[in-house]
Amino acid sequence: MKVVLLNVLFYLLWGCCGLCIFLVMTLSFLLACPFLPSAVYLRWQRFLAADIFGRSYLFFLRPIAPVSTSGLERLGKNPVPRIYVLNHKSFSDTFLCSLLPTRSPIVLFNRTVSRIPIMGMGVRFFKWINVDELPFDDWCESVIAQLRAGSILCCFPEGTRSGKGPMGAFHSGVFRLAAKAGFPVTPVLITGNEETPAKGSPLLKPAHIRFSVLPDIAQEEGETPFHFKERVRGVMREQLAKLEGTLDAG
Repeated sequence: MKVVLLNVLFYLLWGCCGLCIFLVMTLSFLLACPFLPSAVYLRWQRFLAADIFGRSYLFFLRPIAPVSTSGLERLGKNPVPRIYVLNHKSFSDTFLCSLLPTRSPIVLFNRTVSRIPIMGMGVRFFKWINVDELPFDDWCESVIAQLRAGSILCCFPEGTRSGKGPMGAFHSGVFRLAAKAGFPVTPVLITGNEETPAKGSPLLKPAHIRFSVLPDIAQEEGETPFHFKERVRGVMREQLAKLEGTLDAG
């Protein structure tokens, strides 16, 4: 019963916060959009959506599932162009990205996300990248240009939530992009939120969520994007097993 009450309180508070952010975004659109360059306005809207809205989710989630972090100190406080690759356990993974130092993130998503009523509208509004609708070369050039302008890229290369199952196979797109742009990737591990919420359910079960940033991994000379992808996945699988083993032991 306590969990249900906490869930009701969470969704009420987070919903009210989301409504306030939506009103601010609408007001800023009416007042500022005619006078600001589109790129500046888009960065401001992405900041509201990814940083403020995401952090509000984690703030209201704290009584149900507190989040502990490790490795964030190596990123510094000022956002710099980075390509983050994250494992994908749950719907809440998206909001955990707000823990990363960024003010204008780029998000890659697929057709499944675009079909979710509210989230699908949001990702299209913020001009994030639907990798199922555009040829690789088209979205790759757009992302590289935004990275070089100071954005970061957040990507879940599994393409779907694994839940309590093992880490899924990685898609190659983001690793081809990293190879083309000459950027390393920064792996990020998320664990503990497999049922916060579980796939197909809105119920947030009590948990302790861990968010761990690993050292950058650069493509080696002569290494193909496929082997680069498999090497990064191998590192992430190994470190995730250690982390989950530590959690189980605790």
